[in-house]
Amino acid sequence: MIDIVIGLDVHKHSVYATVLNDNGELVIQRNTENNISVLDSFLNDYKEHDIVIESSTSGKYLSKALMKLNYKIHLINPDKISAIDGFKKTDREDSYKLAYLYRINALKEIYIPSEEIENIRTLVRYRHSLGEEITVKKNQIHAILASYGIIIKAADPFGKRD
Repeated sequence: MIDIVIGLDVHKHSVYATVLNDNGELVIQRNTENNISVLDSFLNDYKEHDIVIESSTSGKYLSKALMKLNYKIHLINPDKISAIDGFKKTDREDSYKLAYLYRINALKEIYIPSEEIENIRTLVRYRHSLGEEITVKKNQIHAILASYGIIIKAADPFGKRD
């Protein structure tokens, strides 16, 4: 049986929270600023309970910050949340839907990488983007040379000389 569940609809400047008790009844709904100190103060009574957050840019940041404070965080892909009739698209309803759907086991959480893995992924993405930029620049150089009738016959004019 699922215990208390907290759904957080996270935005850049605000967080809307819904707390459901172990019977699925609404305990509290509250809008607060997206500030870790304010949220920690509000959530401190729920430290041992499940907190469900959508995987948005702000949501990922908040989930990492709350995990460092030893909260039980479950990150959810927003694309995987089932559409349920009767829900409006408001922060209040979104936070409720997160808590409700998690409580009935209708949501699958996504992997939250460690800080080390996240740093490695960031470096790999950056290196990949630099490689793409280099290719774009080389193609631009070939286009400029071709516009002046200069054709390079070398297999790789940017490669090493033998």
